[in-house]
Amino acid sequence: MNSQRLWVCTVVLLASASARTAFAEDYEVRLTRPVAVGQRFEFKATSTMSDHNAASQDGRVLKEQRAAFTTLAEGVLTVKVIDEQKRAIEYAFEVARCQIKPDGGEARDLLPAGTRVAMFRHAGKDVFMVDDKAVIEDVEEVLGGLIELPDSAETDDDVFGTTQRQSVGSSWKINNARLAKMLALLDLEVDTEKVSGTSTLEKVGVVDGVPCMTVKTKAVVSDTSARVPAGLTLESSKVTIDVSGQYPLDTSREMMSNEIGMVFDIGMKATPSSGGPDVKITTKHVMTRRQTFKPLPAASAVQK
Repeated sequence: MNSQRLWVCTVVLLASASARTAFAEDYEVRLTRPVAVGQRFEFKATSTMSDHNAASQDGRVLKEQRAAFTTLAEGVLTVKVIDEQKRAIEYAFEVARCQIKPDGGEARDLLPAGTRVAMFRHAGKDVFMVDDKAVIEDVEEVLGGLIELPDSAETDDDVFGTTQRQSVGSSWKINNARLAKMLALLDLEVDTEKVSGTSTLEKVGVVDGVPCMTVKTKAVVSDTSARVPAGLTLESSKVTIDVSGQYPLDTSREMMSNEIGMVFDIGMKATPSSGGPDVKITTKHVMTRRQTFKPLPAASAVQK
């Protein structure tokens, strides 16, 4: 191939690539989806939590502990009350399964199938009631970790979203200040300058017959002002957050599924009163959760 022909081919390829970029389809990104009172979902959520704590002195491990457990909730969620942003702030949950399983142990049922749980917020706290009575602490902790209710005016769009249309592969910066505000609800004081994160429209495809987009977010927060026990000094802290969700291209439809992973790494030290090297203490807490929502007919339609 002579140089003139090579030059012509290069120009054609570049023009073709530019045309594909110019006409790439873009999409409205909406992470917070509206729901309506009476709307019902076949719901499933699983969560895994693990802790690893270690103490060492002068490079020698003094003590090490590990613990992990998995929780599960399945059933039918019915929206009872929504807020001005059309987010569910009260649910009725009919249990199919509600379990906890320690690592290496047997799964244990926390609520029998058919139990109806009322879920709402009161005085800044999630409340779970069965027959007008608060559930026991174990059930409250499990359901609270699997089924969330809004605890602030901040939405996922405010924190992780964008007002600009995006094409597949496009990324945008998250709102650092609003993520810091959200983490403050977990008793973590965060300097906005220590927050970094990006969301990406990863792909578009069909999920259970519904055209959807997958949006992923990764954020890192360093040097949080985590609370530590008396007698210990905080040396380092880091929070890593990974979020992924599948959202119908029709922004009036509810989210299909979402996953979240959070890793808390904390380093502390204790200075022995008798002298000698400091005792270094590290703790790592890992939490992952996956939720799926499948729309169901309204209760009135089922009764007919």
